[in-house]
Amino acid sequence: MPEVFENQTRLPGGQWIYMSDNYTDVNGEKVLPKDDIECPLGWKWEDEEWSTDLNRAVDEQGWEYSITIPPDRKPKHWVPAEKMYYTHRRRRWVRLRRRDLSQMEALKRVSQQVVVGVRPLVTGGQQAQHRQAEAEGEGWEYASLFGWKFHLEYRKTDAFRRRRWRRRMEPLEKTGPAAVFALEGALEALWGGLRTSGEPATDFGESPSLVPRPAQVEVEGGGGALGSLGCGLVL
Repeated sequence: MPEVFENQTRLPGGQWIYMSDNYTDVNGEKVLPKDDIECPLGWKWEDEEWSTDLNRAVDEQGWEYSITIPPDRKPKHWVPAEKMYYTHRRRRWVRLRRRDLSQMEALKRVSQQVVVGVRPLVTGGQQAQHRQAEAEGEGWEYASLFGWKFHLEYRKTDAFRRRRWRRRMEPLEKTGPAAVFALEGALEALWGGLRTSGEPATDFGESPSLVPRPAQVEVEGGGGALGSLGCGLVL
């Protein structure tokens, strides 16, 4: 059963006025006004109008009351009795709907015609509804407002939807490992030779520039040269 909550606020002891989010869901998330909510595809309204839900812990007009305690911005607990210090109130509106079997059969026939390649003779509005019904099952996720948490099931109050596209990429030719991996292997061979034999490895094929050679490092202090440090590696 579709539901929507009407919300009002006030200063303590003041007059009730409508909030910026006049209509929300049960969690306080903004939704469309009840008069703007349309019956989903494949359903029809059983009730002619929206009605206030009085079968809850509410007052005679269907209101329940609460107050916000910082840092919370939304009430967490609701009571049926009004107090002077309460600053929020809401009431639940509901409207019964039923499955429209004739519309479901028509959509089923249209889907079968599309599968076999027959162009259905339907109006522009029916085509738009059918495209929407097809798109709902193609990886979309929905949200009432942009930036809100997305969900998989479509709701009539949703104003945004998104889906993820991926495309696999492959190289045109197999060129073997990149040059950086060959250099990495040469350096590993170099350091491996130094660790095992104490002598620099010299088997580098056609890469003589990678053969290590000794180098002197001159060190100077405040009074002049102090000498030189041990051998380093110059590639």
